[in-house]
Amino acid sequence: MAVECVINKDHLTLEGLHKILGIKARGPKGTRTLKGHSPPSASINLGLPDSLKESFSEVVQVPRPLVPALNIKNINSYWLAGFTSGDGSFQIIIQNSTAYKKGCQVSLRFTVSQNVKDLFLIEGLISYLGCGRILTQSKGDMVHFIVAKFSDILEKIIPVFNQYPIIGIKGEDFSDFCKAAEIIKAKGHLKEEGLKDILILKGRMNKGRS
Repeated sequence: MAVECVINKDHLTLEGLHKILGIKARGPKGTRTLKGHSPPSASINLGLPDSLKESFSEVVQVPRPLVPALNIKNINSYWLAGFTSGDGSFQIIIQNSTAYKKGCQVSLRFTVSQNVKDLFLIEGLISYLGCGRILTQSKGDMVHFIVAKFSDILEKIIPVFNQYPIIGIKGEDFSDFCKAAEIIKAKGHLKEEGLKDILILKGRMNKGRS
């Protein structure tokens, strides 16, 4: 819509400029949201900065269009690998727990986070992979696809990305994720040496990887 305005030179008029600002400041009208959660305030990056809001207080937000339902037939494993390279996350979770001799519980988690307006996409991932759940934030506008069940990670998540490799530094995270899965599968995380190995893997994944 904004590009069309520029092509038609509408942006050279005050009315056209207001229209473009309204697109950038898109509000919640027409946005599909999750029950009990507030819709996002803007759909293009961070919306209008405060300086523009003050200068163009009369600008009317352009309603955001509904995101069409994602056809599961449009998802394939090549696309999923590329999408995960950008928006996926492989995590090793270590939590204190008196139920274990080592005083902590070790688990794995695969997540993909998107703006709530892309809920259809997250629902499509659940259908395509046959696992996972949706988690929404009580505050904010993010929705998360999460796979935390160990059997699903072993039987569904890891096999997909072994066959359809993830590109870039996220691929290194996946490699360490797989090593941790093998340790857990062999019950090695219940021993001091195995737990130390997992801590090393966790420490160099995601933000810890330089």
